[in-house]
Amino acid sequence: MQNYKNNKAISLTGHQLVKYFIVFFSSIFTIHYAHAQQNICQGSIHTYVVDGSENGGTGTTGSTYQWAVTNSQFQGVISLTSPPATNAITIDWLNTPSGNYTLKVVETNSQGCTSIQNLQITIYPKPTIHLTDQIACVHPTTGQFIQPLTINTGLSSTNYNFEWFHDGTALANNTPSLTVNTPGNYSITATQLTSGCSTTTSTTISVSSAPIAGVLVNEPFQATQTIHVIIYNGSGDYEYALNNGSFQDSPYFTVQEPGEYEVIVRDKNFCGETRLVAHVINFPPFFTPNNDGFNDTWNVIGLPSHFNAKISIFDRYGKLIFQFNPKTSYWNGQYNNQPVPSTDYWFTIDYTDDKNNKHSYQSHFSLVR
Repeated sequence: MQNYKNNKAISLTGHQLVKYFIVFFSSIFTIHYAHAQQNICQGSIHTYVVDGSENGGTGTTGSTYQWAVTNSQFQGVISLTSPPATNAITIDWLNTPSGNYTLKVVETNSQGCTSIQNLQITIYPKPTIHLTDQIACVHPTTGQFIQPLTINTGLSSTNYNFEWFHDGTALANNTPSLTVNTPGNYSITATQLTSGCSTTTSTTISVSSAPIAGVLVNEPFQATQTIHVIIYNGSGDYEYALNNGSFQDSPYFTVQEPGEYEVIVRDKNFCGETRLVAHVINFPPFFTPNNDGFNDTWNVIGLPSHFNAKISIFDRYGKLIFQFNPKTSYWNGQYNNQPVPSTDYWFTIDYTDDKNNKHSYQSHFSLVR
């Protein structure tokens, strides 16, 4: 059966152009307005209706309507706006590429006759903006940006209009790029001047800094000691290395050997580092003063040179054998220039650290001949 009429006009939402066209109905030529062209933006959602003025808005009594987008590039979703009525649909165009499309509706009446209407639709692309989150280096104490950061859309002000926002507050800037010195969420709405299509995207500016840190050595004079790095100030994500070794996330290092250690504390976001010195203090458990060039003298190991210290050595009966400054001297196993016998000897060390705190420690060691 041939088409019985061709006087249906698709009504729609969105930007559109209107032109005249001639329809044939009951052997009389009549001029009607019809929507011949619709211009929309990529990702739009629009409603389309035929015969919306009939039968309470549900279309011609007895008619059914079938809709299709006649383009293989169509990637949207078509759904009925007011089911079970079929004369109105809603299309979510989703990721359908920009280009020209035809929306086709076929009406079949109760006698099986059909009528076809087509709507030409042009989809314009939305602006493409690629923004990535950024980290600004700031001063560890004041929190001020070391250098401002620039957020750049990569678009031209000739073809686009721009609106910037910081944490939801509009900024007095309508240029393609924005220079910032405050952390937070920044969003940009870019509108293509010709099509009116717009895109909104956002980026987060966070901060990081070099560390202000110090070290504390726990369990001095013990066989196993712990170097603890303390962060006093800074907003970074830090990692730690001992004596140019591998970096680790933990600020603790376990060591057995006395001496001076270098600790590196650095920001993972490349905002700076600091180098610290840790002094692990201990003493040899024995010495052999036999002039063979090995272990011939006894002294505390690892004591910082700027510590003010005094060591006193006693025999097993509590008699003072020798007293010296560990920074400038040592014990050679003699008393009044005479060798003392092999046995255990006791010592005390009194010292003042770099914070003017006084410390005292005592223990014993062996003299072996």
